[in-house]
Amino acid sequence: METIRCTGVAEHFNFPWMLGIENGQFENAGIDLKWEDSAGGTGAMCKDLRDGKVDLTVILTEGATTDILNGNPSKIVSSYVNSPLIWGVHTSANSAIQDADSIQGFPFVISRFNSGSHLMGQLHAKTKGFTLNKKDFVVAGGLTQAIEGLKQTPNQLFLWEKFTTKPFVDSGELKILDECPTPWPSFIIVVRDEYLQSNFHTVQKVLSIVEENAKQLKASAETPVLIAQRYGLKYEDAVAWFNALDWSINFDVDTKMISSVTQKLADLNIIDDGLSPEEVKEKFLFQKRSETGILM
Repeated sequence: METIRCTGVAEHFNFPWMLGIENGQFENAGIDLKWEDSAGGTGAMCKDLRDGKVDLTVILTEGATTDILNGNPSKIVSSYVNSPLIWGVHTSANSAIQDADSIQGFPFVISRFNSGSHLMGQLHAKTKGFTLNKKDFVVAGGLTQAIEGLKQTPNQLFLWEKFTTKPFVDSGELKILDECPTPWPSFIIVVRDEYLQSNFHTVQKVLSIVEENAKQLKASAETPVLIAQRYGLKYEDAVAWFNALDWSINFDVDTKMISSVTQKLADLNIIDDGLSPEEVKEKFLFQKRSETGILM
């Protein structure tokens, strides 16, 4: 039995993985897939990769790109969700912040520095014509802690995937002021270098199962019903999310896309410089070697 430790957010995007586990597909393929939901989001998953606690992450493109550039010994092996992530710009229902044009000067709650909530907060501020500094962020640790923090201190802002937070908006705990879509594909698959060197075939087997599940889910009219039931969404919200979704397992990672991400991160002063597609290939992508040592 081949073992692989995987992590991702406990959100609807990862439903193909959950089906594979629950239906015994990984086990039937000789894979002991150990999945752990990441309550801390991108920053926590990057740390777990660095610390060798997990082998594979389903992770936000911008966060993984930033952390690999900052020395995370991991590689991008495949795309996962090619559609953009729609971030909701939230505040407490009891906040004095009334609209999207009145957010300057208020702190942003984030899960961790260099997490998606942190990076997208900076991007959103730039689109509104102002810049955020380190002092403008309040580190919460995850979604649950962020919502609790907004209850205690209402006049703060918080960015998170809008369908995940929609139940909290519907219940009256949060209000949504604006939306901020990522200008790049939302999720990629990242694997530790050390694991890849001797277990690339395991990664291929795992992702082939996930890809097949994603194709079947995308082809089924019943999927929004399952998503709504499992993740506590209203049916119409599940339909809206599902119709815009593009699951895509592809080991031929788009270097021009990753290059574009690095250019935007450099524009935000999150990294020093953007990378060319060739530099992306060298820095970010796993290049499998044959037994003769030739890159494949």
